[in-house]
Amino acid sequence: HYFADGVTIRDTGLVWSSLTWDMSDEKYFLPAAVIYYMDGPLQYVILNWYQYLIGDWVPLEPATEQFPNTVFIYLGCFFAYLIGREIHSEKFGYLFGLMLALVPWVGLSIRFNGLTGPLTCLWQLATIYFFLRLIRDSDKTCWRILAPFSLTVYLTTGLDWPLFLFILLILILLS
Repeated sequence: HYFADGVTIRDTGLVWSSLTWDMSDEKYFLPAAVIYYMDGPLQYVILNWYQYLIGDWVPLEPATEQFPNTVFIYLGCFFAYLIGREIHSEKFGYLFGLMLALVPWVGLSIRFNGLTGPLTCLWQLATIYFFLRLIRDSDKTCWRILAPFSLTVYLTTGLDWPLFLFILLILILLS
């Protein structure tokens, strides 16, 4: 199954064949993040690039198929650490990152070919971290850019957990 998915993506260009790289394509792919509850366009673009770049040199087997998910979970654990450090202390940050790494869902989702779970988790954590930094230090330009940028990227991964936007709004309003 993993091999067939990777080869199909590489050989048929799941998204590439339908993109003309014209601004008119935006109306077809960007609304998918809001309209379709789970799979936004970003994961398909990343999967296509990944399969295209490694497909001829590395066998498309389960280990290579789960590599992007592994990277996204590690980055998600890093953002969990940063959130924990920002909220309480460095030790709490380590604990928060470790708790994410040990959640049973992580072990299961890392093995899937699709990127939805780990990619969405990464951008949810990144969005929370950047908004926390923006709330605490609103004078810095980098946080003013990174907070909305991370939210935008999250929206292109798909709204697998629509309540996230409500919780983000509560975080901003209570700060």
